[in-house]
Amino acid sequence: MDHQAWEPSTRRMVAMVGATGAQDAVPIILSGLPDTFALPVLVVISMPEQNVPLFARHFDRTSRLPIVIAEDGQVPRPGMVYTAGTDRRLMLERGRLRFAEREPMLYDTMDTLFWTMARELGAGAIAVILSGMGEHCEEGMRSIRDAGGYTMAQDEPTSVIYGMGRRAVESGAVCESRPLQEIAPRLIALAMQGVQQG
Repeated sequence: MDHQAWEPSTRRMVAMVGATGAQDAVPIILSGLPDTFALPVLVVISMPEQNVPLFARHFDRTSRLPIVIAEDGQVPRPGMVYTAGTDRRLMLERGRLRFAEREPMLYDTMDTLFWTMARELGAGAIAVILSGMGEHCEEGMRSIRDAGGYTMAQDEPTSVIYGMGRRAVESGAVCESRPLQEIAPRLIALAMQGVQQG
């Protein structure tokens, strides 16, 4: 095991996932996070990998935090945003970002990230489901909640498509739902106070 990767600051992490509508939701959330935000942020949006640089620039316009494209082997650092698409599965392994080939189901990419965060971080994992179509991610979200982490969903009125969030909420995998504009303040509070199971 590479102990260099497991610094205390990498024991807590935020991951945001979404599909239709999330491309516009992410910049709103990032614009609400201060440059002193103390946790790494992973962003996985349903899109081909070739489109990730374009959306990273889109996110960067309003973000106070530096935004980079996620790469295999990176150690997520506090106050950095790492973006990825869904052509490959992004996961957390021994404190580093790792990529693997995607399974046939598109949203397996997002569930995989949540499962590995639950395993690696336990109560240090914070997961957010944003606007998107489909009934996916609830299993990954539940794994984080069961591990003592915190799970949040963008609420129905502020979602372009309330599919992923609805399924996660109805299955009991979500600690709370929040309007889009309230997600950043809630993340700040969680980062400052520590994750408390809701």
